[in-house]
Amino acid sequence: MNFRKLFLLPLSLALAAAGALADGDAKNILDIWWGDVPAAAEELLQTRPEIWNFGFRPYGSASFWLWTDPLQQRNILAGDAPEGKNFTAVSASCNADGFNILLYTVEAAMQGAIAKTNDLPKGRAEIYILPGDTDTRDMIPYYQFEIVANPDNEIVNYPWAVEDRRYRNPTPYMSLNSRRLNNGWLHVISIPWEPFWDKLPFLDRADNFWRLGVIRFGVHATWGGVVHEASRFGYIRFPRFTDAQKTEIRKRLLERAWTRYLSLRNTPTYNASRSWGAPWPRFDKFIVEDEAAHPRTHVHYTQDPDFSPILADLEKERNGLAAGIARFAEMPTEEQEAFFAKAADMLFNFRYDVEKAYTKFLNARLFED
Repeated sequence: MNFRKLFLLPLSLALAAAGALADGDAKNILDIWWGDVPAAAEELLQTRPEIWNFGFRPYGSASFWLWTDPLQQRNILAGDAPEGKNFTAVSASCNADGFNILLYTVEAAMQGAIAKTNDLPKGRAEIYILPGDTDTRDMIPYYQFEIVANPDNEIVNYPWAVEDRRYRNPTPYMSLNSRRLNNGWLHVISIPWEPFWDKLPFLDRADNFWRLGVIRFGVHATWGGVVHEASRFGYIRFPRFTDAQKTEIRKRLLERAWTRYLSLRNTPTYNASRSWGAPWPRFDKFIVEDEAAHPRTHVHYTQDPDFSPILADLEKERNGLAAGIARFAEMPTEEQEAFFAKAADMLFNFRYDVEKAYTKFLNARLFED
């Protein structure tokens, strides 16, 4: 028997398989865990090493081979010095309020940085989020933002689409907490469900994917292709939510939607997320006298007496949702789903509904006989 051939055959198959993986488009998969992130989030580096994904590759590479081995990962999570290498790891969690991305950016130059350079490394990264699995449907605009360790915990948004009732800039709702460690930064990016209320990951299937891309600048590492390469974003897999978890998420969203609606109803200048300011009611002397001289001219829809009945009907419809929100947790599942789809749209998009109604009202007035 030729033992040499028996040994070389499986070895050659292994090498061929490795070569195929190295040449292929290797994509990362990260399982999102359910639970709250502790205030001292760095505890998770040692207490839950299994949740961290080190699958960052050299920028632009689709190679299967990664930068770290299990021993290196264990030492880094334990807080050891990175030995001149700036490794990166990512984790993700979710709870009833939203989901969190935890980005661990190891900085070899952190120790003694101020004494040497008068500055600290920043751990800068760009993050891309795409609700749904783009492998199985048409591409939709993704959400892109940049984080960097800074005293104001600022998140920079890159808008790729105009906001409307189905596409919202998530950054006004988000928060960043960059925690300074001995060997780098741990960035905790908290994203409420609110900007994604109509895209909740509630598909009843094992692979409940969204897409995530992370580009760490300075060290040129990527978790999902090069910038803007949505087809090579990694996968984040949400858990299969229980009925109780879905109920709690939807209930909290409805309560937030109700609060948003009341704020806008009572204060027309209220602006939840837009960077530009909507017109506001004016009561200064010139405006009051000018409107008196031109009785069909108004600065704001709330000051148009002819539109008031239409506005009152819109508010009455939404005011009637309060009882359903109060008993939402007691509804059967099918009734919950139907009520949430109706009420969330009416409340979160109240401003759009008012604008649409006032546009229709003005068009009828402009073109009336």
